[in-house]
Formats: sequence, structure tokens, C-alpha cells
Amino acid sequence: YKAARDAALANGSDFHVAALLWRRNKLIRISVNDQKSSRSFWRYYSNTPSGQDKICTSCHAEMHALQFAQPGDTLEVLRWRKDQTVAMAKPCQFCQRAIRRLGLNVWYTDAKGHWKKMTS
Repeated sequence: YKAARDAALANGSDFHVAALLWRRNKLIRISVNDQKSSRSFWRYYSNTPSGQDKICTSCHAEMHALQFAQPGDTLEVLRWRKDQTVAMAKPCQFCQRAIRRLGLNVWYTDAKGHWKKMTS
């Protein structure tokens, strides 16, 4: 996980997340959060605290990895704080919907750094 941690901590974002895509026990892809994305990854939020709709244009690590995923693959999602301790990495509602459509097995780290299985 060192390569994933190093890439996530160097991503230039406030959130240091990596998604590791596995197929038949072989690592296929390491993806990290990115500030650049195509319109297909934009997320729309309504009823925000400010009362205005918001568009989020960054691309989550999970979405990057899903471009290479196939049904039955496993996705591991990890997040690190700046001090390199592991943090909560549960995929957001938008990523969860995309993950479910593909039928992936997903594991993520909780706030204590323990692995949790995402359930439907």
C-alpha cells in the first residue's frame, strides 16, 4: 500500500484517497483523487447549507478506478491524513451508486483504520 499512500499524499488535494482495483488477486489500477475531471464525473448537490445548488467537479479516486473495472472486481478504498494515519474512506453516495451498477466487491478503511465491507 506504500505506492497508493505516496500517490494519495502527493495528489495536491485536501483529501488523500486512493482506490486500488483488483481482478483475480492481481492489482489492475491505483487511482487517486484529482481536481481535473470530465463532465461525466461532475456531481450536483441541491439544498446545500447556503441554499444554492453546487457542482463538484473533482474526480474521486473510486471514479477513476471504475473506468477500468469489470463486474466481480474488488475495489479497496483508503484515505490518509496529512500525518499519514489512515482515515475514513467510505465512498460517497455518487461513487456507491456507480460501484453497485458494476457489481464490485468494495472494502474501505474506517476512522480507526480498520477494513469495512461496503454493503448494498
